[in-house]
Amino acid sequence: MFEPAGDGRTNLTFCYSEEAVENPDYRGEQSPKLSEPEAVALTQALAETIADAAQTYLDTIREYDPDADS
Repeated sequence: MFEPAGDGRTNLTFCYSEEAVENPDYRGEQSPKLSEPEAVALTQALAETIADAAQTYLDTIREYDPDADS
């Protein structure tokens, strides 16, 4: 999920549940799973590159362990 962080920066949050995407107050410690990792990228393009790399990582994990996302 991308959110403006000011000065052209973008906050990038990896949410584990739809509830966390829809409700920012649900993220972190209130989430029933692990807290959602966050990063601030200097540009939207960098945030998108980070998100693409994270998706590639998850796809690779799922290739070796199909139950990894459960």
